[in-house]
Amino acid sequence: DLVKELNSSDVTSQQRAVEKADCYIAALKEKEEPCKTLLNRTVINTNPSQRAPAPTGSQNYPSSSADNFMKIMENDAEDRHKRRQMKQEKANALKEKGNVAYAQGEYETAVKLYSDGLDERRDMQPLYTNRAQSYIKLEKYKEAISDCEWALKCNEKCVKAYYHMGKAHLALKNYNESRMCYQKILEIEPGREKMVKDYLTQVDFEEERECQESKAWEEFDKEEEKATTVLQLLKKLDRPNQFPLYYCGGLKLLSHAITDCTGQTLFRLNNGFSIIQTNDTLPVAEIDSARRRGAMYVRTEIVEDENQKMLMRCPASKEYIVDLLASGMAAVRKECLAFLSLYSQTPHGRRLAIENLNLHMLVGNLMACVSTQSQLETTALTILDNFATENKYLRDTFKTLIVLPFASLLEHAVPISGVCLGLLSDPDGGIITVSDMNLTALHQRAPTQFY
Repeated sequence: DLVKELNSSDVTSQQRAVEKADCYIAALKEKEEPCKTLLNRTVINTNPSQRAPAPTGSQNYPSSSADNFMKIMENDAEDRHKRRQMKQEKANALKEKGNVAYAQGEYETAVKLYSDGLDERRDMQPLYTNRAQSYIKLEKYKEAISDCEWALKCNEKCVKAYYHMGKAHLALKNYNESRMCYQKILEIEPGREKMVKDYLTQVDFEEERECQESKAWEEFDKEEEKATTVLQLLKKLDRPNQFPLYYCGGLKLLSHAITDCTGQTLFRLNNGFSIIQTNDTLPVAEIDSARRRGAMYVRTEIVEDENQKMLMRCPASKEYIVDLLASGMAAVRKECLAFLSLYSQTPHGRRLAIENLNLHMLVGNLMACVSTQSQLETTALTILDNFATENKYLRDTFKTLIVLPFASLLEHAVPISGVCLGLLSDPDGGIITVSDMNLTALHQRAPTQFY
């Protein structure tokens, strides 16, 4: 009957047949799987055994497994320590080889050796800073900055990294970044104040130089008369085989054209120092005196810092700036003293002179100017006094080169002692010490001169 109703075309009959079928199936399941009441068979043991329960999990291993595990760990740590030590030794050896290559000027080789060392030890800070220094020599400033950053990750207080980074930023004309690096050195080591001050001064010089050069070229492009005059005079002075007076007169005119910053900058940018010092086509013996006299007129006008640096580092300048102090011509000595006086007035100029000139010969010639009655004593003494403020200035041989010659000038004892007495009130302790040494020597040699 259910089958007929399910096959019926009447929808109501079909639904009624489906309901009957569901009831029938449910009744069959109850007969096959009768309801079972679940019973909790858990029993509480009121008399537990004294025997320990069987170990489970990791406790199934023998008792010696913990000792074996610790031994394996110790051996592994020892092996890693030995490997690290071997890598450290290789890295140190490569660093030393790199240092030798750097000292010999083989900067590419040095970079490779430092890089090989970093392959052994990636956390070795000296390798990064040394490679950065080599990159700077190769003018790869961005690579140098990157190495300095890695060095600071190894040691955040690495002064050497900040120094090289500041130097690289300066070469890239990133002046503010360079200053920040140098100031960071002062934060880490406050005792390096003087050194940092020198670095910051160098940054100021470079920034000022860039501004001066930009301004000079702008004036030249505008064809301003003073700017074009410098180039015209340099072209004329570069002509070979002229009479000596031609060059001497040209140099004197040039000295009047470079009295301002623009003129001096254009003079430097257009190879002026080389032109006034060298000309291989000229008979040197014939025009040497005239050229040197004229050149001194030009040099006394060079006050711009970058020009001072370039001039003092010229090989020819090193040779005869000091020699001209012993010239038989009073006018040449006067111009040379004026030139040296210019350098002695600033710390930057004094350092340039001390680093590039023959100081022993310089002091000897200055002392000769003091001993001769040429009305140049005051200028010479002022130069000596200014240079005495620098720590590098002949401290070891000061007594032999300066004090004793001073003491031999008995006829000048009174004016010299007056100058020394005045310097005793100077705030610089070095100047007071030098003045006291001079007064003591003078008093021992000529005690009656003070009464």
